[in-house]
Amino acid sequence: MTRQVLVQDTTIESLIEQINSSIETTIELVLDRKSKQPILDKEWCTINEVCSLFDVTKATVHLWIRKGKLTKYKLGSRSTRFKTDEVRTLLKLIERKRN
Repeated sequence: MTRQVLVQDTTIESLIEQINSSIETTIELVLDRKSKQPILDKEWCTINEVCSLFDVTKATVHLWIRKGKLTKYKLGSRSTRFKTDEVRTLLKLIERKRN
């Protein structure tokens, strides 16, 4: 099955610009996912890694903890960590909401 796309009231330059913008956005998303993969390959994440994955501040991560979106775990006496599986689940949930 083929789909037809009808373009009206636009110039070829505008159409090319829109296509290029869409391609750039897709490339950025792919590169962003690849840069996050090493963190997601580990069993535990630090709060800094979670902040990096979601591009949020520590305050936001603490808010997610209070709201029950993420659970923090104490490893040893001072070390707070997050289970990577739980972080990955939240990441997928947020990505689904964006799309």
